[in-house]
Amino acid sequence: LMSGHSSSMGKSKEEPGVDPTKPNDHPILKLDTLKDSLLIMERAVTHNVYQPKQALYRNLPIIPDSERPAPSIPGLDIHSPHLEKLWSYSCAATRSRSVTAIALNPANSDIVAVGYGGFSARTQGLGYICCWSLKNPESPERVYHAPSGVTSLSFSQIHPNLLARCLVQALGSSLASELDCEGATGWREV
Repeated sequence: LMSGHSSSMGKSKEEPGVDPTKPNDHPILKLDTLKDSLLIMERAVTHNVYQPKQALYRNLPIIPDSERPAPSIPGLDIHSPHLEKLWSYSCAATRSRSVTAIALNPANSDIVAVGYGGFSARTQGLGYICCWSLKNPESPERVYHAPSGVTSLSFSQIHPNLLARCLVQALGSSLASELDCEGATGWREV
């Protein structure tokens, strides 16, 4: 027996808890490898959810899943022409905004850039450009903030990673600039 020794079982040092209302700046959360791994995992989960609809879109066979029945439309005659909504590109940041421009990437038809904002300087607020991918229709791959509404978008035919934008300015004029969609930090005025 050890006398004078107190047991520390059942007691732990108090560690500071994580406050969900404050940003967590733990160094591991800033690692690019973690962000890349989370992106891949998110795509895998999304693929599991959207695989039947993406297969319909590509005219590919649907992979059977014992836990999920094959998609069917009640009362639909498969011999008559019809359209079925497969998905929509939307997220919290874009739900209340008007779509003002759309551009398809010429090198990868799975990528679409969508501009948000208004067409007149009087109804203008901040604009957004979201680059969506078929790999994840629930969340844009990239989101760019613009000082005003986006009126036009176009991918470069020669360098498809470049996206040109046109914005509404205070007097209704336009401002054109381009963005390197491969991860540039800002816009270059043209």
